[in-house]
Amino acid sequence: YGSDKPDTRFGLEIVQLDVNELLGQVAGHRGDDITSDEGWRGNIVEALVVPDGAKYVSRKDLDSLGQLCQNSQRNYESIVTTLHKYLAESDGERLTGISSASLLGRITSSIHVEDGEARLIAGLKEVAGIRPNDLVVISERSKVLSDSVALGFTTMGRVRLHLHQLLSTKGYKFPELLPEGSHSRENDHYSFLWVVDFPLFTRQVECAADGSMTVSTNWSSTHHPFTAPMVAPDSDVWECLLGDPGKIRGQHYDLVLNGLELGGGSIRIHDPAVQTMVFEKILKLEPAVRNRFQHLLTALGQGCPPHGGIALGLDRLISVLCGSASLRDVIAFPKAADGLDLFNHSPAPVTTQELAQYGLREID
Repeated sequence: YGSDKPDTRFGLEIVQLDVNELLGQVAGHRGDDITSDEGWRGNIVEALVVPDGAKYVSRKDLDSLGQLCQNSQRNYESIVTTLHKYLAESDGERLTGISSASLLGRITSSIHVEDGEARLIAGLKEVAGIRPNDLVVISERSKVLSDSVALGFTTMGRVRLHLHQLLSTKGYKFPELLPEGSHSRENDHYSFLWVVDFPLFTRQVECAADGSMTVSTNWSSTHHPFTAPMVAPDSDVWECLLGDPGKIRGQHYDLVLNGLELGGGSIRIHDPAVQTMVFEKILKLEPAVRNRFQHLLTALGQGCPPHGGIALGLDRLISVLCGSASLRDVIAFPKAADGLDLFNHSPAPVTTQELAQYGLREID
């Protein structure tokens, strides 16, 4: 779903494409008559197909989606994402939006045959199941970044939610993911789910002056440094943590309802030796930083039992139950867009007498 808090009330699932298989379909065989394009090697290529979606989106809608994709690409959530309409007209079939920068355009140009676009359409029918009048979204994202960095959204995840919001206003009937036998309308359905098996550690990311992003060799905690590792009972926790920290999953869990995170929590590390190893060997915290947590290590050393918890957002749950689009509708003292609290008249000017009570004075 392209999100760590997916909305599963409707379909539009994102599928991963095998570019080699697509190339084979287009070329008619693997390898021959293909100019290698190393640009897509090592990238994750995904497709989102909206059945009959081309009938519902206008040029203005595509421009809006294109702007969303560009903004998302600036946040390194994808490399390039393109939008295509698959149209079957009297003069033949065609895919709109194919450019030299798009993956489909690069595939077409790498196949040395005259009917490259026709073969591309036939290949997409085979590997992605596209049909006439479908809206097709193709996205590339870096596998290195995806494996190393914890992203809450991918570009495709944002496109999926945007399309749902857009097409809902136009009477589009979405593929449903409601439980079998459910006859409730999408807006009346509550789709709960747990998100688990988060990576315990992810690589830190460094941004260069030119805006490029590189993955550091340093680790950071995906949730927080006190989350307990998920280790099999017969495994050695030391060997697992020091072997390949990137493969360790954390005992961290999120509760999601209709695409909103209602709450999250974790089981905590209760062994001071393990906690010290996480601080020193994996996160490589400076001594001054580690010293801030000495009281915690001392407490764990007194025989602290396994423990954990969860924090729930009651206001988010109430907003879903009330069908509200904003938390401001359900919280007691909502803030305006500029940060003002209209109930408490805060912030407000402070008198000289009030400042004097705290030994303060105003300096011009």
